[in-house]
Amino acid sequence: MNCKIDLTNDSDTPYWVNWSAFMRHVDVDDLACRESQEVTDCYLSSWFRLGQNGQRLFNPPAFYLKNGRALFINGRHRAILLSRHLDVLPMALTQMDATSQPALHQIAERRIDPDEVFVLPDLPEKDVYLEENAKLDIEYHLEELKKNIQSQRPSLYERD
Repeated sequence: MNCKIDLTNDSDTPYWVNWSAFMRHVDVDDLACRESQEVTDCYLSSWFRLGQNGQRLFNPPAFYLKNGRALFINGRHRAILLSRHLDVLPMALTQMDATSQPALHQIAERRIDPDEVFVLPDLPEKDVYLEENAKLDIEYHLEELKKNIQSQRPSLYERD
């Protein structure tokens, strides 16, 4: 899938990040602090949008560096998914302190140019919001159907 980078904030800097090197600097407590979820091999549609010219734009996982440690802002799920298929991932650095420059040099292979088109693995895409809304819609209609059936059922106390 051909994409361009789509940053959440103009102040973020996109990099090609070596996943193995990143994992040597990642704060394991930060990585583990979220509820564990099964990461299936599919993209979430909320990670993408279409640009003005119809180009697919990808919102990369975001992280910051503090005291040489990498901490996620968002995108843990995206990063884990991509790391299964790529050794070098598109990621966005949001900020870092002065002591983290050596860590950045170790994990970042190079900056991603804003006009750079890159290829992400071809994986299925899932619209979680659509699925959740469909599930809620089905649950609502089942409840309405149950109420309707119960209202039409004669009561045990009714006599002819």
